[in-house]
Amino acid sequence: TALLLRKCRIVTIKSQAMLKMLEKINIDLSKVIYLSWGVEQRFWQSVSREEQTRLQQKLYGKEFDCLFFSIRALSAFYQQKEIIESFTLEFKNNMRVGLLVSFLRKDEAYFHSIANIDSENLLFKEIPHKEMEQYLMSCDCVISFSQSDGFSQSIMEAAALKKWVLTDSIAHHSEVLRDKENAIYCENVLELTKGFKEALCKIHYMPKLREEAKNFLDYRYQKYHYLKILREYFNV
Repeated sequence: TALLLRKCRIVTIKSQAMLKMLEKINIDLSKVIYLSWGVEQRFWQSVSREEQTRLQQKLYGKEFDCLFFSIRALSAFYQQKEIIESFTLEFKNNMRVGLLVSFLRKDEAYFHSIANIDSENLLFKEIPHKEMEQYLMSCDCVISFSQSDGFSQSIMEAAALKKWVLTDSIAHHSEVLRDKENAIYCENVLELTKGFKEALCKIHYMPKLREEAKNFLDYRYQKYHYLKILREYFNV
């Protein structure tokens, strides 16, 4: 991989963390360009509390004072079981607080280890990406707690929709997410319960997105730069 990267004419990256990785393999940094690809226009929406309530009724047949969305694939790598256990420990008897869990790329054996966790405020949904914005609009806080990560597209989509994000302290994320302004960070799964409680306090006001992050998330801005790269470096 290092050999291929050194021979490339252009290398695109999404984060400073990726740049640090490239520095270790001694490639020419002048050919490194930031390009995130951005987030589709359908994720750039403002949703009122009334619209959010209507969406919850439509999608789940009930409404919540707070709805968490554990958005990553249903596998051990994304620590969904730990997220669910932390949630039910704190909110099992509170029907006004819900947890939506994505069935995306479900690991069957892993799911069966979770299926015996019984709580009426747990919602399991298989969500195709073409419908993802509806489910993001219906929630208050998105959870992403992988053991390691690149730059998560789902976190970018949540940020564009101005949703709070509960996540671990992975270096890639902090370039769009900002401490205490649109994210709640936990160092490990043992802190998740504390993170849920903090999120409940923050959902009553809108998270903020830095100006520089808006260009990073805007697919039109990113497409313009992609086409510019093709013209300047490849005569396309």
